[in-house]
Amino acid sequence: MKTRSLLLFSALLLILAQPAFAKSPKIGEINMQKAINNSEEGAKSRAYFEKKAAGGQEKFKKQGMAIQQRVQALQDNLMLSEAARNKEIQEIEKQKEELRQAVNQAQQEFKEDEMRHLQRISQDLMLLVKKIGEKRSFDMVVETSVRQAMLYTSFEIEDITDEVVAEYNKMKAGK
Repeated sequence: MKTRSLLLFSALLLILAQPAFAKSPKIGEINMQKAINNSEEGAKSRAYFEKKAAGGQEKFKKQGMAIQQRVQALQDNLMLSEAARNKEIQEIEKQKEELRQAVNQAQQEFKEDEMRHLQRISQDLMLLVKKIGEKRSFDMVVETSVRQAMLYTSFEIEDITDEVVAEYNKMKAGK
């Protein structure tokens, strides 16, 4: 974040240091989160992960219910010897721990998979931002979060998010 702010500050200083007769800089802005969410690829990715999360939750919910049934059966069975009861408690605790570990591992894998998808989309979008920035002769294109860090600027800043999303969708449809 500090590096990004320092880079933005340096770029703005260079722009401001231009002679008074020079043209006003052309600055664009993109909201990457909005671009990802509004793109068709982002929507597909979101639907995929929602479905995957629901399936995982259902699987772990069933396993949790099976453990609860074992606990209830243990509580209902008053005829078990102390040794058999202790053995069953140990097995239930082992099963609970295995379920916790499986949930943690699934969450980690889910996050990593989601990050890979988002990175791929983000990289494609950044290439398009560069292409559009060059085509439209922008001096600079900033991310909305960086733009929000600027408390004041007299320069006009043009939002190119929708244009980038449209180009991205066109590009993906052509593949």
